[in-house]
Amino acid sequence: MGQRFRIDACRMVSMNENFEVFFDIDGTVEWIRSCSYKRVALQFPDIYLSISVDVANLIEIRSDSKTFIVADSSYRSCCVDEITAQHANVDCIVHYGEACLSKRTGNLPVRYVFGNSAIDFSSFKSKLCQYEADLTGKCVLLYDTQYANLAEAIIDCIKTSLCHVELIHLNLMIEKNGSDSSSVSLARHIPSDFHNYSFLTVIFVGDEDSAILPLWLLTHVNCSKVFTYFPKTGDASLSCSNATQHLRKRLFLIEKIRDATTIGLVVGTIDTLGHREVVKRMRKLCRAAGKKLYVFSIGKVNEAKISNFANDIDIFVIISCPLGVILDKRNYIRPLVSLFEAEIALNDYHDWSCGKGWTAEFSNFVNDAIEVNGLKEPDISMITGRLRTNGCDEVDESSNYCRDICSYVAGNHFGTRSWKGLDDVSTGMETLQLQEGRSGIASGYNIEPVDA
Repeated sequence: MGQRFRIDACRMVSMNENFEVFFDIDGTVEWIRSCSYKRVALQFPDIYLSISVDVANLIEIRSDSKTFIVADSSYRSCCVDEITAQHANVDCIVHYGEACLSKRTGNLPVRYVFGNSAIDFSSFKSKLCQYEADLTGKCVLLYDTQYANLAEAIIDCIKTSLCHVELIHLNLMIEKNGSDSSSVSLARHIPSDFHNYSFLTVIFVGDEDSAILPLWLLTHVNCSKVFTYFPKTGDASLSCSNATQHLRKRLFLIEKIRDATTIGLVVGTIDTLGHREVVKRMRKLCRAAGKKLYVFSIGKVNEAKISNFANDIDIFVIISCPLGVILDKRNYIRPLVSLFEAEIALNDYHDWSCGKGWTAEFSNFVNDAIEVNGLKEPDISMITGRLRTNGCDEVDESSNYCRDICSYVAGNHFGTRSWKGLDDVSTGMETLQLQEGRSGIASGYNIEPVDA
């Protein structure tokens, strides 16, 4: 799917009549000139990299500024890569393509250009009318960022096609028209009483492999039905949300975290605000739960990188922006979970059930209290049926029983791992002396017999 989208995207923006509109060249140039920026970083995802030079040249000529192309980000391309941009000492960043719109650690001005994609509104209206009988009550409009430029047109089309529907429009967080009483969820403004609504229907306009739709359904379980329209293919469907079923699977992952003795914390973002606080918080939680924590910074997360540590780590927790949360873990050797699952598993302060929804935004709980009850009674794992205990740091050292349990749970996992060679006859007590080794080349060392 990703490869097909890459080909479709390049084909679409390569057309002369759509090129400048798609990349909002005029709007970007006006923004640069009005703010008197002279050094501009243009951040492109991989799908637009082949035509990034054309965009950069056009902006550079019209805005009378120096442009720098930022690509192949160390982490996800949906996050603003300010660290790389600062290498060129730029004044601002123009971010192209899908964006998570997370709060950033940096201070450089950023302009988001999602890509002004087109919609066949006659087809869209036809599909809405086809499912008109099932689209009733309150409906929530959700769309991919690349269709944000057509938001008003989408709303008008829905209102004219579904006159009896009460539509809730989720404005993007970067827009200024969010009401003062609104909250923010996944970079969308929502009514402050949104969680009190029930049996909502989501009208989604976007791509088939969109990351925002499954995250939204897991976060807001009160959205029970989903109408999806895919502008690139013109296909539409209506289905019931299976978020509750997926959340039950997350309960299994929470139990896996509680069973784990060694946890790997994978840093998948350094641009999202609060990621340092998350690392400190995870260290506190793991220390209180008697678990060993290792922090990894491996850039873009994939199966191969994670597999390098699969023998040493029981479960991996990923720090990322919401769009970087990996929900499909079938190709990973070890479980890969979000920070929310780790928070529920290790922090007794939270009392969670599937009906309360889920969150991919660690900012929602990173400042919550940490409450660990310590070791009261041995617990039984619901997965293995074996004895499990937590809170080893709170154990009374006078108890031999508790000390034995803690030795098992919080043992140094890597301390006993060593390679002793193929012929291990040493006892470790021998006196070691420096000796001259072999010399020569591979075809003939000095200790080998010389042919007569």
